Amino acid sequence: MNTATIIYIFIAFLLSFLVVYFQYFWKSKNYTSRNILAFLRWITLLSLFILLINPKIIRKKYLTVKPELIIAVDNSESILLNKQDSIVRSLSDELISDKDLNKKFRISAFSFGSSLRSNLNLIFDENKTNIYDALVGLNSLFRKETAPVVLISDGNQTYGNTYKYYRSEQPIFSMIIGDTVQPSDLKIDRINVNSFSYLNNNFPVEVFIHYTGNEEIKTKFIVRKNNKVVFSKNVLLSNNKNNEHITFKLPSEKIGKHLYTSSIIPFNKERNIINNTNIFGVEVIDEQSKIGLVYDILHPDIGMLKRSIETNKQRKVHLIDLNASQLDQKDIDVYILYQPNIKFQGVFTEISESNKNYFTITGTQTDWNFLNNIQSDFKGNIVQTTEKYFSDFDTKFSTFYLEDIGFSEFPPLENLFGNVIFSSSVQTILYNSVNGIEMITPMLAVYSSENDRKAILFGENIWKWRSAYYAINKSFVPFDQFINSIIQYLSIHSKKVPIELDYEVFYHANEQVKIKAKIYDSNFNFDRNAALELTIKSVGESKSFVLTGLDYEATVSNLKSGVYEFKVKDLNNGNQANGSFTIGEFSVEQELSYANTSNLKLISKNSDGDSFFPNQTDNLIKFLVQNKNFVSTQKQVKSTDSLIGWKWLLGLIIVSLSLEWFIRKYRGLV
Repeated sequence: MNTATIIYIFIAFLLSFLVVYFQYFWKSKNYTSRNILAFLRWITLLSLFILLINPKIIRKKYLTVKPELIIAVDNSESILLNKQDSIVRSLSDELISDKDLNKKFRISAFSFGSSLRSNLNLIFDENKTNIYDALVGLNSLFRKETAPVVLISDGNQTYGNTYKYYRSEQPIFSMIIGDTVQPSDLKIDRINVNSFSYLNNNFPVEVFIHYTGNEEIKTKFIVRKNNKVVFSKNVLLSNNKNNEHITFKLPSEKIGKHLYTSSIIPFNKERNIINNTNIFGVEVIDEQSKIGLVYDILHPDIGMLKRSIETNKQRKVHLIDLNASQLDQKDIDVYILYQPNIKFQGVFTEISESNKNYFTITGTQTDWNFLNNIQSDFKGNIVQTTEKYFSDFDTKFSTFYLEDIGFSEFPPLENLFGNVIFSSSVQTILYNSVNGIEMITPMLAVYSSENDRKAILFGENIWKWRSAYYAINKSFVPFDQFINSIIQYLSIHSKKVPIELDYEVFYHANEQVKIKAKIYDSNFNFDRNAALELTIKSVGESKSFVLTGLDYEATVSNLKSGVYEFKVKDLNNGNQANGSFTIGEFSVEQELSYANTSNLKLISKNSDGDSFFPNQTDNLIKFLVQNKNFVSTQKQVKSTDSLIGWKWLLGLIIVSLSLEWFIRKYRGLV
């Protein structure tokens, strides 16, 4: 209690005494029981005054806090497949129930597989093991405490960051489970391949083969597709050369999903041959845009546009000379109309009938009378006088992403002099500039309607821009990217809302199938308001996608081995995309037949811990109990008690008042 409270209690003591003195002794006659009644009245008043003051009493307690002991148990399939499940259960039960450990520690048990779980429901069904994330999670939970970790695991991690170099804040005591004698083994360690490839291209494949053994072996690496060998290579491995890195390319000859089975022929008496086979998949897509560059005059701009656009390997420019034999125009995705004149009549008709997007480029040889009559998007009041126009980049342009690559420093373009009036709104990329004065008329712009997209460039000699940029920057890349950004805008039809899917073509058994999707609006901006639904056709079950950052994501579990087709549909507008994947017969955990002793020993050493085997459980318990680094600590706990919560004080008031009333009643003073 503080000084002020003590003073208040002293005043309450005096005040209650004065009130009692006034009531029972001041000008009052002496009678039997007066002193008893006065005392009872004083007790009542003093108690009431103390309740009003409500003094607080601070109590100090000293608690003994035992250190934490964390039992982290591997709950993955590899424990069960290697018949170590009963050993792990027995070991964890023994540690948790040991009297000496419980006397010294507060024991907390966790299990882990693909993630850390705060329970010990050991059914060994986790199809992935991430030891790194489990250790990070435990360190985060017990960051400010002394909490040694007993890690019961075979040490085999199937995904995630490498754990053996992790610097744990807590000492780790590894209990190594499984066969510690590593048998001679040959396995395909990893395959790196892109999920997608473009039609008529060759996609690269990178394979890492690992051998554990002392004898020199000769084997063969084979890749099959539909039981047909598409690649093979002889491999020589030994104790000194235990890794083989193979790179090769496979052709993309047909659109669709393609599965490849890679295998390494096992050597004599090899025990584990599951990891000798690995399946990978590639989806071949045809996204090559065919650009029809139509012209009637020869000009350096034509060759420059072809070279610039074709720097993107997914675009092919077809030159259509109206003075020569005509090419088949039906497969053209986007047209570039270079300085149109009356000969472009048929091209405009085909564009109108097939609803194609196009890019018009005008210059000194453009027939403006024809151009004004053939389309209604803009009209030009042009005189037959040439003018040189410099360019200024419009920083407010936002239809799609573009950067100012130094347009104001480029040479001027030539065009006929006059004024152009648009019948609809346009998004200006570059403005005309004459003698340093920026004009309100656009030099380069894009515009769109409900059914198509278009672009217009007023000026020829754009080839000089590409040359000027290279002279300054020694590279064509940013300029070519600028040209291809315009082609990309025109390549996307305004009615088409694409859904991009991202998923693996092949999954191991019991592996969680994760499918990501991106959906775009008409301007190819990511749509955050989509309602996407995933349907696995053979299962007949639908599942909603969840927005996660810049992707929509859906996961499916517990599918049996086989080929599955699925559909992703946008419930807002009915757009959909289809795909398929294959689930193999074996899980990743089945490939692991022995304990990763070296990694478990290293993580223990790096954290000032130690490693043990199941037959050394007593040694582990003895070490933990006798270790002087793990000691109990005393903590001072302060508690504040308020007097108003004391029930006995209320009882004292009731008793004193009751006794006073009964005595006065008995004496006839009431």
